[in-house]
Amino acid sequence: MIRTALLLSGLLLTQIATAAEWKVLEPDSRIGFVATYDSIPFQAWFKSYDATIRFSPDKLDESSFDVRIRTASVDSDSPDRDDGMRQREWLAVDKYPEARYHAERFEKITDNHYTAIGKLTVKGISRDVAVNFEWQPQPGGKAWMNAQARLKRGDFNIGTGEWARDETIGFDIAVNASLELASASQ
Repeated sequence: MIRTALLLSGLLLTQIATAAEWKVLEPDSRIGFVATYDSIPFQAWFKSYDATIRFSPDKLDESSFDVRIRTASVDSDSPDRDDGMRQREWLAVDKYPEARYHAERFEKITDNHYTAIGKLTVKGISRDVAVNFEWQPQPGGKAWMNAQARLKRGDFNIGTGEWARDETIGFDIAVNASLELASASQ
């Protein structure tokens, strides 16, 4: 009898609706950042990443983001700058080939605007980071997500050694993402 009740409970739990799963559509999706060099902004993108997005505006408690970025894929349209960013003082891609953002807590701000609260791990350092994003449902089971977060590079040991106090490369980093998504159930 107890076995039957446990089996039935398990079946019922697997049938409860969960937050929708989304797949990222290439090539229009991007994850990157804006930093400054001599107070002049430059933009860089990561060409290689995996993102597992589970999100439903009416099921925030069941939503989650898990984004893994291959740091060596950084591209700012400047080979010299990109090579520099891969070095030990900056992203240290040989030792830390992946950055990760994982969030399981979400708050609604206004219609279509939300905040994800999660852990960002860069160079082995994890910090709580709030990511503000706009969720735009589209026809045909698609959606656009535009996200932003602000970081201090020193919080993740980005720019160590002589660069730790040097303002040539700005201390503030604006992380941004624009993801075109399709329902994984299609």
